[in-house]
Amino acid sequence: MIYMRSSKSFMKLIFFAIGLCISGNLFSQEFIVTAGGLRNRTDTSKKFVMIGIGNHSAKQLYDQTLRYIAVHYEDSGKAIRARWDTVDLMFDTYVYDFLVYNNTGARLGIEARYTTEMRFYPDSVRYEIIFLDMKGQASNYRLLFKGKWLKSYIVFKENGKLFKPQTKADIENHFNDELYRITQFLKQDPNGG
Repeated sequence: MIYMRSSKSFMKLIFFAIGLCISGNLFSQEFIVTAGGLRNRTDTSKKFVMIGIGNHSAKQLYDQTLRYIAVHYEDSGKAIRARWDTVDLMFDTYVYDFLVYNNTGARLGIEARYTTEMRFYPDSVRYEIIFLDMKGQASNYRLLFKGKWLKSYIVFKENGKLFKPQTKADIENHFNDELYRITQFLKQDPNGG
């Protein structure tokens, strides 16, 4: 038998449980940085996340993504790498000020080039970063998820131990913010109403 001291305690417990459920749903649509690269936060064996949209056909989601690229990319025609019969779409992104890497006190700018692949289904989209190249703005050093410290900029050491927690967080924030923006755009009424 469980005894409650007050109804306030019970309400706090209910709100906590609801918060856990909501945060669990949000995390299912996020990336996490691992030593092996970007992964699905809830299933790190997957390199992609599924975006649940609801009430949209695969064609509507494809067309809405083309509109997103047209709005958010200066030269959208060059950004789109490949299209496949309104089922799949790949596009390239370049970010000059991707993040700042703290290298033993020196703060170094990192730029990034990456390719996003989206696969469209009724009511959902499979979203994956299939190519990612991060490099110093003023050097030839690459930022790697895992590697040797003196040969490149790294997030994790070769043994898999986290080396740069802030860099890990910065990469996650960039891709999760982008994922959020495109999700919100895709949820808009495809008919403009």
